[in-house]
Amino acid sequence: MTERIVIFGGAGNMGNRTNNEAQKQGHETKVVDPRAEIQIDPEEAIAWATVIYFSLFPKDLLEVLEKHGQKIREDQRVLDNTTIKRRIIPVLQGLDARGVSVCSIHPLARHDLPPRGQKVVVMDVGKNSKPARLFAEDFYDTSGMIIIDHSLEEHDRRMIREQLLPHLVMRTVGRVLEKLGDSPRELWDLAPANAELFFLSTWRTLIQDPNISANIIQNYLEDEDGRKIVHLLISSLQEITQAPDEEKLAAMLKQTFDALNKDNMASEMTESTTIILERMANLRIQSIRVLGPIDQPGVLHQITGVFAQNGINLTAADSHTPDGGVKFMFGQDRGTPQAAIDQTIINLREQGFQVVKVQKRK
Repeated sequence: MTERIVIFGGAGNMGNRTNNEAQKQGHETKVVDPRAEIQIDPEEAIAWATVIYFSLFPKDLLEVLEKHGQKIREDQRVLDNTTIKRRIIPVLQGLDARGVSVCSIHPLARHDLPPRGQKVVVMDVGKNSKPARLFAEDFYDTSGMIIIDHSLEEHDRRMIREQLLPHLVMRTVGRVLEKLGDSPRELWDLAPANAELFFLSTWRTLIQDPNISANIIQNYLEDEDGRKIVHLLISSLQEITQAPDEEKLAAMLKQTFDALNKDNMASEMTESTTIILERMANLRIQSIRVLGPIDQPGVLHQITGVFAQNGINLTAADSHTPDGGVKFMFGQDRGTPQAAIDQTIINLREQGFQVVKVQKRK
């Protein structure tokens, strides 16, 4: 069913992603955002909408609802995608008490990731949430995301570990590297396996909008659990660095490993990280990036058939689906003749594909 969706914050990163996805699914949309090219009166937009979607930081959402919340009607559905829920739960419950259907969601991925296969948490708000929840489930299921049912009241307690620790630790690592004056490129090029995985997570956090990290860190530090985690982080660092000798330190670290590995996570993580490192290594040696205009069944088979016709053995394949198209990155054997690669590029272009980059490292 086609909806009329107004997106508050629709010119921001996740708001823009939501707006694009809604239009892709055939919904009508309007954006209320000071950064938008076209400015729309918030109350006119609310009156027009069947679904009101808030893609705002908590403080901004609270300001909007304080100014315009009374204009929201019982026949409308309300969703929010704030990453921290504690401050907004009372106002969402207030909407529910008025008979408005409210569902709180949290996409667990950056805005620039294709939604397919990513996770989204869906949480009921009060007794009237069913219509809003059904819309949310249909919307995110259609986009290909994995829906996780969760409790709104328990959200921050769980997410404080999932979000505060990575942002706090990796932003701290970034500050240390900044103070040391290190070159990220030199570190990346030289990195051994463990460091490469470590820097992947570091840079992943650092390239995010600093406002997101600041919002997560500051809001969670207002919570007792957040302050406890910071205390444990500092005390654990002291325990490790002040261990009396290598034997005592090894025993301490083994105790930690045993406690965290009760369900044999080490085996699964070993397999996952090995796949990541091997794929990156193969792509680093020699790779071709191919862009197709349409993501459709058989496109991978069509492309790999060209490689096979030219006798090229592929060592890795990654894919990305930007803006309806599809981008593949293929690794080839180090000994692949240049003539075979050149002919493959010609054949791919003849079939309507674009070769956007050829990379080779000795």
